[in-house]
Order: sequence, then C-alpha cells, then structure tokens
Amino acid sequence: MASKDIYTDKARKDFTASIGRISLKTLSEELVTAISDRLEKRESIIILQNLRGYHSYIECIDCGHVETCISCNICLTYHKKQDLLKCHYCGFTKSKLKNCSNCGSTKIAHKGLGTERVEEELLRIFPGVRIQRVDSDTMSSRKKYSETLKNFYDGNTDILAGTQMISKGLDFPNVTLVGVINADIGLLRPDFRATERTFQMLTQVSGRSGRSEKQGTVFIQTNHPDFEVMKLVQTHDYKNFYDKEIEIRRTTEYPPFSRLSITELRSKEPVLLESKAKELYNYLKKSDIKGILKIFPPNPPLYSKLKDFYRYHIIIKSLKVNDISGDYMIRILKSGLRYAGKYFSSKVRVTVDVDAMEVV
Repeated sequence: MASKDIYTDKARKDFTASIGRISLKTLSEELVTAISDRLEKRESIIILQNLRGYHSYIECIDCGHVETCISCNICLTYHKKQDLLKCHYCGFTKSKLKNCSNCGSTKIAHKGLGTERVEEELLRIFPGVRIQRVDSDTMSSRKKYSETLKNFYDGNTDILAGTQMISKGLDFPNVTLVGVINADIGLLRPDFRATERTFQMLTQVSGRSGRSEKQGTVFIQTNHPDFEVMKLVQTHDYKNFYDKEIEIRRTTEYPPFSRLSITELRSKEPVLLESKAKELYNYLKKSDIKGILKIFPPNPPLYSKLKDFYRYHIIIKSLKVNDISGDYMIRILKSGLRYAGKYFSSKVRVTVDVDAMEVV
C-alpha cells in the first residue's frame, strides 16, 4: 500500500452582502485543485459530508426563528430535489418557506451544507464529471448500493460523494484523493464519545485513499485545525489518541471507568412528564442505600421531543471501583422500573438503556 498525505484546511466561509442570500464556499481552493488533478489523471475521488439534504436548517434573519418539525424538537432539513423541508427522525415534510412562520419576514437564510449541495457544487465546478451521491436518500436498496459501488470500482464513476456510508469497509485501488468537507459536524455534539467517533470516522475515510501502489492524499476541512484530534488524525497516531482520550475518561469518570445508564421518560404531556421525572429521580436516590451511584437530576436531552413525545433523561454513573460488575446499579434500575410500573399512568413511558452508547 502506498503512503498518503493528510492535510487539515481551515474551512473558508464567504458571505454575500445581500440579506437572505448567505453563500458558503463548499470546497477549498486546495481541494478543488487536487480534484482537478485527479480527474486529469483518471484517478478516483471520494468526498465525505456527513449530512444529508441540501441545507441542514432554515433560519429567519429578522427574528432568529429556526424552522422545526411539528412532532420533534429537530431542525427541518431542506431537500432541493424534492423542494421540501424534511424531518430526518419522523419523516414529516412541509413545503419550502417563502416567509418566516414566526414573524412573517421574507428574509430567510438557508444554512448548513448537505450532500445534495456538495454534489451540486462539484457539478458546477466540474461540468460533465460523473458523480454518484451515496446517502440514505439515494441508496433505496442494498442492490442499488452494491451497483453504485461496483460502478465506482469499475471506473464508471469519477467521484463518490456521500455520508459516512462511504467512510469504511470499502477498497477501491484507484482512489488517490479523499476530501472531508466539514470534519466538525460530529465533534461538538454533547456526547462523551464525540471525539472518539470523529477520530474513528476521519481515520476510516482517510484509509480509502492510496490503498494500492498509488500515492494517496486526504484533505480535511475544519474550523478547528488546532484541535488535538485533528493533529492526531494527520499523523495516524492511534496510541497517542488513546492515551489522551483514556485520561479524559478517567478524569471525568466516563466508560470504561464506569457503567453508564440512561433512564428515559416519555410523554405527550410535558408538565406531567417533568413531575414524574423528578419523582422517579427521588426514588432512585433513596434506593441507593450504599450511596455509591452518581445519579444526575432529570433533564431534557438534546432532542427533547421526538415523534410527538417529550423526553427526560436520568443519567446514572456506576464507578467500577465501587461496583465492578454494575450489578448493584442494575438492581436499582430494576427497582425504579417496578416503581414506575406500579405508580405511573400509561401516559408516561419509562425505558432503561444500560451501557448507553449515546446521551442525546
């Protein structure tokens, strides 16, 4: 396998002066030059942007209102091909807005870049280039996905552009360039595994380039090139990343130094939900007779409403130095479920996720 060069490039944002028309320069000049070079050499290219759609959210310039789903506390994504705003959680759609639904202003800004926008920008810069977009909107079946990958492998497609579906487990000998449009997408999520997942995704997609005897190059566009994770991706320094990340986990008492559980309460009645979340929290605190669990007060998660249900989370950490197997925590959680089953009405649903992979 040939070696590869990995570069981080500060994302360039060029805003127009016209109100309501905010334009983001999707591809850096260096990446455009590299793409042009590979196309001339008839080498293959992978472009990663881990967001579907055309724009990731719509915001009113006058009042700051962001259009959200009626059933979920989630920004609606604009899909240009369908000319619709869509919720990626429940499937709700509505027509593209001409006026702000909050104040009526016509000054609407379309923000955030999705794979549709990236595909359009590539076609604008390189007319006639053979591009295949790979995301859950275009890959309607496993057969379609397999055919798309085969066409790329056989040289019938010049550029494969898509979400993390193209970041791992693929071997294309002719790929000599990988571009990551916005490496920061998952980095700032309120999740203790955000840095680990970003490092994993970037190293995986970087591994698609230079897999044969040809030299590979990777361009990573980021607003945070000085972040430690970006530097470690450039140097392929897995051990250093592990050492730094494990020390952070040790200090903050996150897994693997603890077991983490999330008790989720859901209801269509927000006032009732808040009351029952506090009640269950107090019960769990009293049940911890050993006093060795870290039980955090109930709070709405990042996505506080999904599919018409409001949500509250009670997070519990069980440190392995006190409860090595986590059995004590699990007994407390089971007791909490029995309590909720006995005293809560069917209007409040309670579930428990032990060893939770996400906290959002």
